[in-house]
Amino acid sequence: MILTNRFGYTLWLSLLTLNLIFQSCKTIPDEDPEATGNIPQSILIFVDKSASVSFQQPGVQQKSQSILKHGIDQISSADDALKLLVIHDKTRAASPVANYEVPQFSCKPNLPPLAIKAARNAYKKEIGKQKLMFFSECTEFLSKPLDNENKRGTDIVGVLEVISRMERKDVQKEIYLFTDGKQSSKEFIVNPKNKQEAERLAIQHVQKINRELAIKPEVLRDSFIHFVLPYEANSTKYDPNLTYYWEKLFNEYKISVNFM
Repeated sequence: MILTNRFGYTLWLSLLTLNLIFQSCKTIPDEDPEATGNIPQSILIFVDKSASVSFQQPGVQQKSQSILKHGIDQISSADDALKLLVIHDKTRAASPVANYEVPQFSCKPNLPPLAIKAARNAYKKEIGKQKLMFFSECTEFLSKPLDNENKRGTDIVGVLEVISRMERKDVQKEIYLFTDGKQSSKEFIVNPKNKQEAERLAIQHVQKINRELAIKPEVLRDSFIHFVLPYEANSTKYDPNLTYYWEKLFNEYKISVNFM
């Protein structure tokens, strides 16, 4: 475009300036996590505080901390969230031990590009700091001794009600259960002797859960559950029949399950 007068040049310069300001306040997908359009993620970490569970053996402790770090590091975008929760005899009624939600990035209008970049860097640094603090809270909670006031059973099934109450269906949910998988509450006792019995019991419990627990299948659907067992990889302490039970039970709600 050829500008033939001062007014034309002034107009062009004004438009260029406005464009630079606009670009400086736009979020850049490669740099701003909230601009990616990704579905928000929620990482829920449940720690079993019943008497049968301990994550203090050196090999188990190292494994659990590595898995914790991997889970926590998955969040980075605005509205992603971390929640630390407990499994004991009152799982369904327990409040979160800790939580953190990534805030939206914001800055003052009309800042120059370098100031915007500095603000973004500070924003990312603060997210990293909060994630590190959350990791410390989780490792500390893993090492705490059994709560003597809540030792009348282990309600792992109750996590379904907690997830249904705390989460939304439009959030991608990844759940870490730091537990040995031994369910023992008044309503749900799990001690199958073989695969057939485990799967039959799971179906019976699903029917009971649907009648008696406040669950939302649409919220549970497409979640991922990781059982983090308090054993080293070569341990023979874990009962494989529990795997069959939990896989069948959670799969009925379209939840993917793996054991670590």
